Amino acid sequence: MAPTHLAFLLTVCWLVTACSSEISGSADSDGTGSSESTAALLPNLPHPEGLDFVLFGVDRQEVRLSDFRGKPVVLTFFYRSCPEANMCPMLMSKIHEVADGLAGTDAEIIAISFDPANDTPENLALFAESKQIRFRLLTGHPEAIAEVARGKFGIEFKRRETDAASGGVSFDVYDHNMKTFLIDSEGELRRTFPGSRWLPADVVLAVKKMSSDG
Repeated sequence: MAPTHLAFLLTVCWLVTACSSEISGSADSDGTGSSESTAALLPNLPHPEGLDFVLFGVDRQEVRLSDFRGKPVVLTFFYRSCPEANMCPMLMSKIHEVADGLAGTDAEIIAISFDPANDTPENLALFAESKQIRFRLLTGHPEAIAEVARGKFGIEFKRRETDAASGGVSFDVYDHNMKTFLIDSEGELRRTFPGSRWLPADVVLAVKKMSSDG
């Protein structure tokens, strides 16, 4: 075989080997070939009937609405990076006041994020610590969140990508409605507070009345 032909074949073999290595590395970097990335994913969970759901707390442990049967529940939806002061930030501030008003009772306060891509259990744990939140923050798979928020509680949300005012950095913003729900000790929906303009004292009073009525 002529030296030029041999050199050509060696070059082709080297290129094929290099490309194969690059493709293998790419699979690992996007999570399709990395056991570490796969281990970080949340496991799939069942789909309970009625209002019941199975999501995850900040400790990655399963949380079911039915876990709190026998207790009144205040339930709402939010996302951590909401930029509108009169939307999620106001809502969460009022939920915080509700939690304070129900301290010492057996009422359970739950806020579910509908932005699971950014509101991971770890990020929600840091958020709870920074805001001194003393109630439950839940997240889950996007499909599970949509099933719970839209399918069970009528929360509508749609993601849109927006450029930040400085630096042109993109971040996720959601167009969404807001509702806060009172669920009785039997797991039945008893009352809905739309938006964020309700008074925390009214929710506290409603929960206590609901508990006394049985």
